[in-house]
Order: sequence, then C-alpha cells, then structure tokens
Amino acid sequence: MKAQRRLSLGALSLMALASLSHAGPQHEPTAPPATLAEAERELSGLERRLGDGDQRLGKLTAEIALRDRRSTARARAYVRMARAGLLPVAGGFDALIDHAMKLEGVRRSLASDLSALTQLRHDHRALVGARDKLAARRAVVAAQRDALAQAQQLIAEADERRRAFDAAFVERRPSSGVAVYGAGITVRDAAPDPAGFAGQKGRLPFPLAGRVEATPARRKSASGPGVELRAPAGTAVRAVFGGRVAFSARYGDYGRIVILDHGDGYFTVSGNLGAVDVKVGDELSSGARLGTVGDEGAGAMLYFEVRHGSDTLDPKAWLGVG
Repeated sequence: MKAQRRLSLGALSLMALASLSHAGPQHEPTAPPATLAEAERELSGLERRLGDGDQRLGKLTAEIALRDRRSTARARAYVRMARAGLLPVAGGFDALIDHAMKLEGVRRSLASDLSALTQLRHDHRALVGARDKLAARRAVVAAQRDALAQAQQLIAEADERRRAFDAAFVERRPSSGVAVYGAGITVRDAAPDPAGFAGQKGRLPFPLAGRVEATPARRKSASGPGVELRAPAGTAVRAVFGGRVAFSARYGDYGRIVILDHGDGYFTVSGNLGAVDVKVGDELSSGARLGTVGDEGAGAMLYFEVRHGSDTLDPKAWLGVG
C-alpha cells in the first residue's frame, strides 16, 4: 500500500512536470507570432497551461504539507520509542527484541517519508521554475499581441485616411449634405458663384499674401504637378475660391492638408500646413483662412494643387504664372 502511495505521488509530480515542460527553452517559440490571430491563439494556450500548472502546484503543495506533518509525527514517535528502549523492558529478552523490531519499522517508515518529501520538494521547485518560464513567455506574447493590435489599428486608420483622401476628389451633390471625412457633420451648401471655378483659370489668386517663391513640385499620389510656395512659417493660408472643406487631416507626403471642393468637379489642395483652422464640412468664402504655412523638415512652404476630379492640373496656368 505504501509502495502504491509513493508511486501515485511520483506519477503526480511527473505529470505536472510534463505539462509545464513545454515552457522550457527547448520548446519555447523563438519567432514572434506573425499575426494578431496567432498571438491570441498562443496566449490562450499559455493561459490554459498556466491554469493547469497552478492546479497541480496546489496539489503538490498540499501533499508536501501532509508528508511534512506525517514525517514530524513519526520522528517524534521514533524518539519516544528509542528512549523507551533504554529503560528496562518488562517481558524479558523477547519483549526487547519485539520493541527493537518495531523501532526499526518506524525508522524505515520515517526514512521513506523523508526521502519522498525530499523528492516532492525537488519536483515542486522544478514546477515553480517551469511555471515562471511559462509566465515570462506569456508576458512576451502579450506585449507582442498588443504591438500587433496597435499596428493593425494604425494600418486600418491609414487605409481609412487614404480612402477619405481619394473620396474627397469626388464632387458631392448639393442634396447629399454628407462630409467625406468627419462622419456625423451635416453641411448646408452655399449658393454657387455664377462664374464658377472654371472661370477663374489664369486669374486665380495666390493662397498666400505677399511675395512668395514658387517652385514646381509633385507628390506621389498626384497625377500631375503642384507648386511649392515658400514663405515664412506661420504665414496665413487663404482659400483661393469659395467652397466646402472636403478633407482636413494629415496625409502621407502632403503633411497636414485641407482639400476644398469648389463644385463642378474642381478642387484645390493646400498641404504642408503648420496649423489648420477649418474642419470638414465648413463652407468657406474666397479669402477665408485655412491655416498657416508649416515646415515638415524641408523648409517652410505651402504645397498647392489644382485638381479636376482625380486629375492634377498644372497650377501655373490657373495662377496666371504659366
């Protein structure tokens, strides 16, 4: 019966060690999870294995406490019996032999308990070490999961911003009253200028007051050229024609931009802004302040485009400098 008991204790320890051994270096994944789903799956598996390990550690701790109490009781019994053996034993030599045999039996049981207790404590330390490695791996995977989730959110936001930027160059019907970027804002369309934006070609005012240095330039997503107008940072940027703010945000190599929808499919883009004073849906008159000239690291300037639909038109012909 005692042998079976020792076997069951050994089996318990081995099962617990086996369940946690995958947390060791020889089984620990070296590559971080490639996707958020992979990280979630691995994290879920780690949580499950940690829960199982905690249960088995609890059982092992209880077994150690039981063995410790039993060993203490047997040790005290052994001491009492050993002291009794030094006194005259009634019954003569046979009684003395019987006492000695019982004392030896207690000694062997005590030795067995102490050996089992030593093994159980060794297994407990091993289980605690394996669990610590598993917990460390969980912390790493949790951090990787959070990083992947943040990256996924940033990608989604960038995609949304790109779609909003592209959609800004689609003329909105007056009846729609829907802002392209900035959901939930209702726009009241202003009365259109009889001449229209097309009638401003060759005499469109500059968006900056005073003397500016104009340099042809082009951004990656543009189908044609724009112009960089160099002026001191903080210079006011004005609307060159009345229209509705279709987009107002930071976008790619444009920096902070404002896109004005002037009707009939015409748009102007003012980029590299330092500050923005308008929001999507605002109805602006010609000369209204959009923001200020900014500096994204290449010097203070305003980047300006004229578009018809998604086509980028040469701004020189519109500003009367071509």
